[in-house]
Amino acid sequence: MKKRFFATVLTLALSAVMLMGCGSSPAEAETDPANIPAEFAEPAGSDGSAIPDDSTAETTSNTYVVNEQDEAITQFPNDNGMDDDFGRPPEEDLVSWDVEAGEEDVTEEVLVTGEVEGIIMLQADWGSDVVPTFTVSAINPDTGEYHTVSSFTFEVAAPIRADDYTVIPERGYTLDANYASLFNGDYTCMVATKTFLGNEEQHAGWVDQSGNFFDVTEALGEGRQSDFDDAVHFIAVGFTDDNYFVYTKPPYDIYYFVPLDNLVPEAILQVGNEDKRIMRNQEAWGWLKWNRPTCWLDNNTFLVDDTLEGQCGIASISEQSIRSYIPGESRTNWSGVVSPDGTQIAFLSASQKGTDEPAIFFTNISEETAPTKLETAYIPHCTRAYDAGNIALTVDYGYYYSSILEWR
Repeated sequence: MKKRFFATVLTLALSAVMLMGCGSSPAEAETDPANIPAEFAEPAGSDGSAIPDDSTAETTSNTYVVNEQDEAITQFPNDNGMDDDFGRPPEEDLVSWDVEAGEEDVTEEVLVTGEVEGIIMLQADWGSDVVPTFTVSAINPDTGEYHTVSSFTFEVAAPIRADDYTVIPERGYTLDANYASLFNGDYTCMVATKTFLGNEEQHAGWVDQSGNFFDVTEALGEGRQSDFDDAVHFIAVGFTDDNYFVYTKPPYDIYYFVPLDNLVPEAILQVGNEDKRIMRNQEAWGWLKWNRPTCWLDNNTFLVDDTLEGQCGIASISEQSIRSYIPGESRTNWSGVVSPDGTQIAFLSASQKGTDEPAIFFTNISEETAPTKLETAYIPHCTRAYDAGNIALTVDYGYYYSSILEWR
């Protein structure tokens, strides 16, 4: 499960750690595209097929400034002077050393996590077929306060020249129903597929928040080697919690897992679509019907969304059964995720008949209880709230879609 940022305010070293790119484990430095072996790097001025040396990816690390009293003060990325309830008090509550009075500085050391925490939301805005955007936010489940974690913008190129290309996120081959696998562990990278418009060749990779595309297909030496080779078609699928990048290619019944810290052909694992991480084989997973996972409870049990009917359930592999954890059928429900302590489920819900926007609700995981609504200023937005759980309809050009990615 995925991660509100911890670095000691007084410790500059951890800020440097937070600048390291695309990984979710302690070995983040190894998974950063900047640390990909040199033979995979493109020279300066590349068209984006590999990570450039002077990557300008945005970060959410803290910076340090000196005030008029020569005091070192932490400046936060979303510094608006308000308590964000994630460890940072209002500035007026900070007490500094009074030199003339000789008073001792009583400011307490404030710790910032260095990881994303809370209910992690995705807002996918496909309302524009030119510039679709994806924004990840974290909501405090106790207070309802929220802040933006990361944002990704995809500018779709017009087919003018043979070397033009588009880079868009994948929607059809994801590992889960709520799109959590589209992002790496700290939400600094998002998987995407690059399509060359001249010959429709496709490469799998990811983008950072600056729009820089890292081409995994090129890094693995899988691209066309000459103009006379057939075009290849690699589709980006997602990231896994154990630090793998996943992609597929025709006939799309095999998925390829490659470790982020070892992008070499020898490290590629081939996984069939009957595997529980894929669940695409109808013979093995026909009992799931239109249900897709949103959150794993253990190796046997997971939360699912019925992506056709817009309902939620708990699935058991050993019993090949699904039971609902939400009473009634008058609302569209989706994106269930379990709390860190395993006692509650948060999910999105909207009236099937009305025009209200979706809201976040909580329910008890051990028994069917009346859900309670999270009071928050964060408003998930879906184009058609009454069928918002139908991913096949809502995650496409011209629509807006929201989901809960996880609760951590």
